[in-house]
Amino acid sequence: MLAIHGTADPHVLYEGGHGPETIGTRVDVSVAESVAFWVDANNCDPEPVITIGEDGVVRTVYSGGDQGARVEERAH
Repeated sequence: MLAIHGTADPHVLYEGGHGPETIGTRVDVSVAESVAFWVDANNCDPEPVITIGEDGVVRTVYSGGDQGARVEERAH
C-alpha cells in the first residue's frame, strides 16, 4: 500500500473531514486513520521508519507485514 498525500489538498483534507472544494457530501477519514487501517490489515510493525528527503517529502514506512507487506506514506 502506498499513500501519497498533499497537505494543502483542498479536496481530500490531510486531517480528514470535508474540504472546501470537495464534490458532494463525502467526508474523508484522516490520513493517519487510513494508514493505520492498512498497517493493521497487513500486520505491519506499528513503529514506522520516517525519513525526510531533500525535497521536503516526508516518507513514513511501516514494514514487516504478512508476506513482506509494507505500508508507505509520502507527504509534502
